[in-house]
Amino acid sequence: MEKYGDDLICVRYKYDEKDMVRIKTVELLVEKSTWIKNIKKDSKNKVIGVKIDYAEMELRAKVREAGGKWNRTKKVWELPMADIVMLNLESRIVENFE
Repeated sequence: MEKYGDDLICVRYKYDEKDMVRIKTVELLVEKSTWIKNIKKDSKNKVIGVKIDYAEMELRAKVREAGGKWNRTKKVWELPMADIVMLNLESRIVENFE
């Protein structure tokens, strides 16, 4: 913990009886990012709703440029999951969209 702090995930010891050596290995946190539950990797073409505030004109333009469509009824922008990932909008996905 002193050396790696909160990035330390796991410490393992392996013993080589032939050479009488103990090897210590560590597992470290390299990256931490959000993940989307209930969305399969093969669903990149699945259309999903994302929430974008009315005042976010520049972001709305990027979504529209990527082929996103405004859904008046649900008040969300709809676009394929692949485009949501490309635009880094995973945190804006509307739960229970369907």
